[in-house]
This record gives sequence, C-alpha cells and structure tokens, in this order.
Amino acid sequence: VAQGYMARLLVAFPRTPAERAAVDWRRVLQKLDSAAITRPFGQLANAQISGTTSAYLQHTQLQTNSRTHMRLIGPADTSGAFQAWLRAPAAQRAPFDVVTPDRRVHGVGGPRTRGTYFERLNVQTMPQGQGSYLLSNYRGVRYGTNFFQTGFIPTLTPTELGFIRAEAFIRLGRRQEAADIVNRTRVANGQLRPVGPDGPPAGRDCVPRRDDGTCGGLFDALMYEKRIELH
Repeated sequence: VAQGYMARLLVAFPRTPAERAAVDWRRVLQKLDSAAITRPFGQLANAQISGTTSAYLQHTQLQTNSRTHMRLIGPADTSGAFQAWLRAPAAQRAPFDVVTPDRRVHGVGGPRTRGTYFERLNVQTMPQGQGSYLLSNYRGVRYGTNFFQTGFIPTLTPTELGFIRAEAFIRLGRRQEAADIVNRTRVANGQLRPVGPDGPPAGRDCVPRRDDGTCGGLFDALMYEKRIELH
C-alpha cells in the first residue's frame, strides 16, 4: 500500500506539463511493481461516526446545488454540443445533453436514459447566481443516490495504479501496453471500441474528442478514462 501511495505522489507532485514529463517514469514503474495491489484499500464508513465518511463521494451524488461538471463528461459527446458549449461566451453557456456511445454516461435508449455511472435529471435546481456556465443536467449514481455514505470507501485502487502504469508506458514509448490497460475499463464498463497505440478508432462514434472536436489520441483516451473511472 505504501509503495502504491509513493507512485501516486511521484506523478501528482508536478505542477506543469514539463514537470510531469520529467518524472522518473522508470522509478514509478518500480514502485508499482512493488505495490502489487490486487484489491482496493480504504476505510469503513459509518454515518454516525464523525470523520469516517467521504464528503467527496457524497458530492458526486448531489442534484440540488452541485452536479457533475460538463467538463468531465463533455469529451464523451459525439454530437458537437460540447464544442458549441466551449465556443460560447461563459455567460451564454447552458447545460446540454451528452450524446455518446459510452454507456457509463447514458443508456442505449438515448441521452436521457440513465447510464451506469451518471444520470440526466429532468429538473434544474442548481443556483444560477454564480453563472449559468456552471449548470449541468447530470449527477453521479455509481456510488448510490443517498447523501450519507456507509460501508467501504476506497482510497487507493488497482484501477488507479493501472492508469498510472499506463501513463508510464506512454511516456516510455510502450504504447500498446498502455492501450491494453485503458481498454480494461473502456471496453468492459464503457462498452466503447478498444483503443490502439494511436488512440481511439476514428469515426462518428470516436470517444473521447478534443476541445476542437477532433478524435482524441491515446493520451486523451487515458485522461478521459482515468477521470471517469476515478470520479
């Protein structure tokens, strides 16, 4: 467990892209090999015991004054709505429906059906005083829909360490090995087409997309997968 936390700290310490690229990625792989975590590490939460619950997990479920930001799930959109949202002045941005083949965001029935990780809400209850660009139609449902958390709360998981390993592989030129890791959750959980060394397959159903609407590369796919799975 300690080795796993060391690997996380090595890659989380940099504050700029240049610093991130300068990380000793071979050392990171050594830490990950020493960690060899096969199941999540975490804590048992009890809503009646102060300090054991997770405010972060609670906030993923909110539907009143806080919701899932469009920046998180926007790259999954294949309709162009996310790019239109980005181009609009901040004061004119409004929540939109994400259209995607990623089944974590919405179901096979369309953008207004519930996905495995997120759901679209039919009523907008977020306050607009801080700006309409913060509004969202979505909340997380992966960890339930009750504000208070009980039971096991993971704090370090094999999935997270796998994504760190994938980044190390990309940085070291081992792109197919990185793609194999990305595909573990991308295909099984998102039901998306697998990525290769160059990234997602091109086409209308490409996920994720960059801010300009072009199909993302392998590193874009890793960033998207890491954000969605660790949200």
